[in-house]
Amino acid sequence: QNNIYIDSVWLQSPVLQKNMTNELNARIVNETPNDIKGLPVNFSLDDDIVAYTTCDIDANSYADVNMQFVVDNDGDRKAKVSIQDSPITFDDEYNLVLKVRPVINVVEIKSTANSQQPTASSQSSYLELLFEGDALVDYQSMSPYNIDQNVINNAQMIVLDATANVNATMQQSLLDFASQGGSLVVFNNEETDNSFLYDKLGIKTKALDDNVSRIEYVAKQNSFFDDVFVKFPENAALPEVNKHISFDIRNNNILNIASLQNGEPFIMMSRVDKGSVFVFSSTLDEEWCDLANHAIFV
Repeated sequence: QNNIYIDSVWLQSPVLQKNMTNELNARIVNETPNDIKGLPVNFSLDDDIVAYTTCDIDANSYADVNMQFVVDNDGDRKAKVSIQDSPITFDDEYNLVLKVRPVINVVEIKSTANSQQPTASSQSSYLELLFEGDALVDYQSMSPYNIDQNVINNAQMIVLDATANVNATMQQSLLDFASQGGSLVVFNNEETDNSFLYDKLGIKTKALDDNVSRIEYVAKQNSFFDDVFVKFPENAALPEVNKHISFDIRNNNILNIASLQNGEPFIMMSRVDKGSVFVFSSTLDEEWCDLANHAIFV
């Protein structure tokens, strides 16, 4: 067939960032006996051309092109990669929808919020460093004794530090937050007391386990890990866990989305109406595990 067509289109990264440079790739196939020189390739968003390039393709071969673009609005964007070829034109356009995520408001509740500069070994500093400079995240921290309800109401994710012991009333408020569509992430150490919340979820802490282990299983397809892995290496050495809190799971709806070598959960997930609660059996402190410094997760 004497045809030139767009075979496939893919993003360089699964996460599209607003007001940042993103990259898109397209494979153009030449099924003609002639070499093609300088074929124009356009990329448009909402019918406006935002990137342009040309490519050379040998006869009966293909070429991959890369285009950089910037999006200034979040939400679903109508996108199109196009070429010009005749007489066969039905495959000269490749239409797709790009989902540009809005800024995610993340609130961490921690006992030392805004009180002093975090130390290099503190869990709080890991989260601050993780989100610092991330155009997709607006990170704030607050003390459990000074909760700003307006900030909580506008959050999409709340992180409960292992040291931020909150009372039953606040634990119920956090559960309500998740029920309304938010994501609640909870870390644990030997002093954490979230018994009211855990009773509602159907889990119970048992004891501190200080036997060194390693994460053995990760449910990579779970939504919690969306955009975490660009590529998950085969036989990857997963993070080491020096100690963790053992849990008794009493609810069949609790999902073990990351587990240790002994089968005990490292991350548990519970669907709560419109949202989710994620419970870690450890903290991010390097004394407990090396998750925060592990290349796969960072």
